[in-house]
Amino acid sequence: MLLGYRGVAKTTILVAWAVHEQRLQVEDYGHSDLHTLFGSAGKQLADTITRFAKRLITEVPFYQCLMPSGDQLSSGVQFDVGPKAPSKDPSFKSAGIFGATTGTRAQRLYLDDVEEPGTAGTVGMRDKLRSRVMGISDLLPPEGGQLVVAGTPHVEDTIYNWLRSRGEWDVRIYPARYPDEERAEILGDTLAPILRQDLADDPSLAGKPTDPGRFDEQALLVRESKSTRAHFARQYLLDTTLGDKEDHPIRLNDLIVADIHPEVAPARMIWGTANKIEDIPIWGLTGDRFNGPVEVATKPEMLEYTGKIMAVDPSGRGKDETSWCVSMILNATIFVPDFGGYLSGFEDKTLRSIAESAAQWGVNAIVVETNFGDGMFEQLLKPHLRAIGYPCQVISKRSFGKKEERICDTLEPLITQHRMVIDTNALRRDAAAREGMGEEAAMQYRLAYQLSRITRKRGSLLHDDRIEVLSIAAGHWVEHMAQDAASMMEDEESRAMDDLVRNWRPEGGQPRKQPTWTDNYIPNNMR
Repeated sequence: MLLGYRGVAKTTILVAWAVHEQRLQVEDYGHSDLHTLFGSAGKQLADTITRFAKRLITEVPFYQCLMPSGDQLSSGVQFDVGPKAPSKDPSFKSAGIFGATTGTRAQRLYLDDVEEPGTAGTVGMRDKLRSRVMGISDLLPPEGGQLVVAGTPHVEDTIYNWLRSRGEWDVRIYPARYPDEERAEILGDTLAPILRQDLADDPSLAGKPTDPGRFDEQALLVRESKSTRAHFARQYLLDTTLGDKEDHPIRLNDLIVADIHPEVAPARMIWGTANKIEDIPIWGLTGDRFNGPVEVATKPEMLEYTGKIMAVDPSGRGKDETSWCVSMILNATIFVPDFGGYLSGFEDKTLRSIAESAAQWGVNAIVVETNFGDGMFEQLLKPHLRAIGYPCQVISKRSFGKKEERICDTLEPLITQHRMVIDTNALRRDAAAREGMGEEAAMQYRLAYQLSRITRKRGSLLHDDRIEVLSIAAGHWVEHMAQDAASMMEDEESRAMDDLVRNWRPEGGQPRKQPTWTDNYIPNNMR
C-alpha cells in the first residue's frame, strides 16, 4: 500500500513501474507473460491510466519494443505487448473497482485512488469498498502475484486505515510535511524509510516540506489556506485524526471502563489515561482506546445507586436489533453494567430474555421507545415480567427529531465529561464473534463501533440500535438530573426568602431580642 499526498505522482509511478516490469521480462526471457490490471474508482479513470501506459510504450524509445503487433489487442483500454506469450488475458487491462472482472487473471493488480466521495461517502459504500478490495485478490493466479493499493484519504473513516490495521500489508506513507515526533511514532514503520532516516539524521525537519521541489512551504500554505484544516490534513499530511475529532463527536477514550457491582459503586470515580485497557479489541478510530479509572484513594467509599432502569428499543424481524441497556445512576454518573440486542424481533425468547435481565439487575422501571409498534411491545413484555415474578413499571417514551443529532446531543456531553462508566465484561461480550455472521457484518452491530463512527449526518451508521438504546437510557437520567437540579434551586430560593422575611427589620431598627411564635412560621402569601 502506497499512501501519498495529493500531487505526489502516485499514478505516474505505478504506470511507469508496470511498463518497466514488462520491459524487464522481455530482457530476461525474450517475451513477457505478465498481465496487469489497473483498477480505479471508476472505469473512465481506469481507462485513462491504461491509455497512459500505452503512450509510454509508444513514445519512450526504450519501451517501443513492447508495442503490439498488427494482430494483437491494441485498444486504449486493453492491449498486448509485442513479444507476449500466448494467453487469453491481455497484457494491460482497466476496470472500475466495482466493474465486471469475472474470468480475469493478472499477476499484477494495481488499484489507484479507489477511495473517493462517490465510492466511500457513506458507511455502506465503505463496507462495500472494503469487501471489494479484499476480494479482488482472487484475480491473482494460483502461483501468486502482487496487489498494490495507492491512494490518498478522502474521508475520516478511510479504508486505508482499516487495511493498515489488519497487519497484512506492507505500507509506505509519504506526507507532504515531515511528521512531528508524536505523529511519527503513530506511523511507525509505515512512514517511508527515506523520511524516517531524514528525521533520524535531523529532527528539526519536523513540519517542513518533504519534497520542496514539488511543494515548497509557500505552496503548502496556499493549499492549506484554501481548504479546511481536516481536509488539508487528510489530503496532504495523510492524517485523518483531525477530521475524526471534528466530525465524530464521541471518543471511546473518554469513557471510563471498569467492573461494575450490581448494588454499589464508588462515591467518586476519576477518569484518566494512565490505566489503558489492552485486552478488549478497539473498534474506534485511529488512536482511540479504552481507559480504566485512575486510582485516587486507597479504598473509595461505596454507596448504593440512587436509581436503576432498563431501556429497550424494539425492532421487528430483519437486520435491525431489538436492543436493550441496563443503566444505573449515582452522583450524576451513569453506570452501564450490561447491554445487548436480538435479531429475533418480538419472539417470546427475546421478551423473556429482556424480562430476566431486568430482574437480574433489579431495575426499578423499563423505558420502552414507542416509535415502533405504537405501544405493542410494552403489552407483549408485561406478561413475561409477571411470569417470572418481577412485574416492574414499564414506561413508554417517544422520540422526536433527527435521530443522529438526538443521539449525539444526549451522549456527547456525558461521555466528554467522563460521566459514563461501562462494564468491562459487557464490552468484551460486545466485541465477541457472532455465530452465523461474518466479521465485517458483526462489526456494524457493536456498540463500540457505533459510538466511535456516529456523526450528525443522516445515515452515518448502517446499524445504530445499540447506541440508540444507550441514548434512551442516558436521556432518562439527564431529564431526572435536570429535574433534581431545578428542585434544588427552588428549595434554595425558598430558604433564602424565609431567611429574608424572618430577619427583616425596619431601616435603622433593632432586631427582636425575644423569639415569638412567628419566628418559625411564614404565611404562604408572604413566601
